[in-house]
Amino acid sequence: MSGEQGDTAVHFASADEAALAEYRAVSRPAIVALVLGLASATALAHPLLLAVPVVAVAVGLAAMASVARNSQTLIGRKAALTGILLALLFASWAPARIVGRRWLLYDHARRFSDAWVKLLHEQEYEKAHQLTVEAARRQPPEADLKAFYRHHPDEFNTLYSHPSMSIVKRLGSKIRLRYAGNVRQDRAATYTNVVLAYAAGYNEDGREKALRVHVVVQRDDDPRRGPPTWHVRGVADPRQVEARQRKREEQSPLPPTAEP
Repeated sequence: MSGEQGDTAVHFASADEAALAEYRAVSRPAIVALVLGLASATALAHPLLLAVPVVAVAVGLAAMASVARNSQTLIGRKAALTGILLALLFASWAPARIVGRRWLLYDHARRFSDAWVKLLHEQEYEKAHQLTVEAARRQPPEADLKAFYRHHPDEFNTLYSHPSMSIVKRLGSKIRLRYAGNVRQDRAATYTNVVLAYAAGYNEDGREKALRVHVVVQRDDDPRRGPPTWHVRGVADPRQVEARQRKREEQSPLPPTAEP
């Protein structure tokens, strides 16, 4: 009887030793890589957070190499690989989302700006001016705009007193501004400005002339005001913009480089 008990004890002891021998610890870097892979979703919020998936890939590769070298004592290859794949997914998704958003903003801004330019060409100057006003402040569709602007001429005159706009208004249907390209986007907390280039050729005093103008279209993104809305914020002469840019560069020159 005692012999049988002794054999049973030896059997259990051998099983425990075998299980202990088969136990392998989970690689800590593999767990970190998995967590960073999940956290790589933050790269969708801001371009600077693309650093998260980059670190996730680096940690994941290091973890996989460590597990491969110590396969008898470590596991975690699948966790590290999952972290790497998640990081690559979000790292590729984030730039595509940013590029797509910029393209959509340019597209929507151009549609709105083209509608405004069309009203100018049709000499619907009151309706065109309404598109320069924030959506909440515009007159209702049935309003008599000519009568309204007779009593409120200031804003109307300010827009059409701009040198480029005065040319457009003076020539009427003889000039047609045409889209010439995207310039830039400027984002703030509650709005986004999209700058588009327009150009037109016209004949005045028997001479062929060219008009270039930047149209600034603003999207209001303040959630307190409801869904986003657009309005033409204003126009600018590209030559004046370029001159101001050169002046700023001259006033803040880059530090001189050392001679070799």
